Amino acid sequence: MPINQSVFFFGNSLVNYAEGGAFTNVPFWMNSFAQFDDNSLAVNGGYGFLRNFADTEEPDANWGFEGVQSLYDGETSSFAENAFDNVVITPANFIQDRGPNADYFDEARSPLEAAREIVDNLGETQPDATIFVYQGWADLAPFAPDGTEPSAADLAAYHDYNTGEYTDWYTTFTNGLQANAPDADIQLIPIANVLSTLLSSQPLSQIPFDDLYVDSAPHGTETLYFLAGLTSYAAIYGTNPAADYPVPDTVHPAVSIHFQEVTEIIADTLQDFGFDVATPQAGANDHSDTFATLPQQVETDEDTKAQDDDQGAADLPATDDISQIARPVPQDDAPAQDFELGAQTVAHDPEGFGSFTRVVDVQSGGPYLFELTADDLATLIINGAPVLINQGDTPDTSQDVTVDLPAGENTVQVEYYQDGGGEVLILDIGPENASDHAKDDFPLPPVDFEEIPEEDDELDFV
Repeated sequence: MPINQSVFFFGNSLVNYAEGGAFTNVPFWMNSFAQFDDNSLAVNGGYGFLRNFADTEEPDANWGFEGVQSLYDGETSSFAENAFDNVVITPANFIQDRGPNADYFDEARSPLEAAREIVDNLGETQPDATIFVYQGWADLAPFAPDGTEPSAADLAAYHDYNTGEYTDWYTTFTNGLQANAPDADIQLIPIANVLSTLLSSQPLSQIPFDDLYVDSAPHGTETLYFLAGLTSYAAIYGTNPAADYPVPDTVHPAVSIHFQEVTEIIADTLQDFGFDVATPQAGANDHSDTFATLPQQVETDEDTKAQDDDQGAADLPATDDISQIARPVPQDDAPAQDFELGAQTVAHDPEGFGSFTRVVDVQSGGPYLFELTADDLATLIINGAPVLINQGDTPDTSQDVTVDLPAGENTVQVEYYQDGGGEVLILDIGPENASDHAKDDFPLPPVDFEEIPEEDDELDFV
């Protein structure tokens, strides 16, 4: 049965970053998920701080988003004349150095007191609405004092802060609102907690910093707002979109490849905050074949995106089918082009795609370490399941993942994409606790796309 939701946002740029374009906002992605699930969404909202919202009798409703309906236009009717299902309150992300009960520096009023005024007003104008507190991700500036990309240690500290002290502030804030309005339904959507949980561990910790954040505020890319929208949708609708939701290529491909796992982590984290979120499997939506096409990345002029042939990072090809990244289909009418790289040869078709498959016979089941070195993009697929994507941002980039392999035959597949410049593809496999010298080197020989063997070669290792 379709779920229809209307949401009013007392928001800021961590909900709607207009300068980033049409897709760097939460409502756009929530609406996309709703359409895929045959649900509906209507959104109004505006920018401001807690004190602005508390002191304004008629809230601004000047937001608009591509393809997203509004409940009212703010001119022919008032906020109170339109019943919203949900109202979202968004505190600023740079006031958490003091408790929510501490007064602002320039006024004898605290963030909690300002928010209580908002909730009191909602008791009159939106008495039936569920109230959510949106936990925008924390200010990054203290963790990147020189204004540049934080170090790995600083970024880890940032994620720890988001899931620790920063979340504690929001929990205290939300509990304080609920205590003041016991009849209201007030819940915290732990956006920052969920995002840092996702981005500080596999599979999404591999996403480069610049593919998530654009400044120290920090405003984000489509990928960051996609994840924030996914979390918001799960909290408000009580479900994740089905696993076959077509993630567009404006979002980092790691999200697409690991979408089912991402939604499961979101559901598990939200459960810790009192939400019950369903996670449908692929095929749960009977209307997915008629789902409207999502935005795809637009190719720029070749001259404007030219890169140094030897040092250029791999940009994903613009494609209407994101599955090509994980399952490229060789062109039978195009011969493979082989490139000698010392002892290593990487074969790919003229469009840059290569596919390598081997069957390994595991005599002792257990955890095995896979180290994938690539220049440019490579995806590791074990027994049909993508487990690692190496974007090859620098020459000879190596990433590893531990996978539990059952005893017997296991299919190891590597899908490769070459975007110009140097070409490297090496996969090392060994037991999780093996030394580098004990690991079984598993070089990937060239595959001629016109002469793919009927049966895969087999490798034996203990």
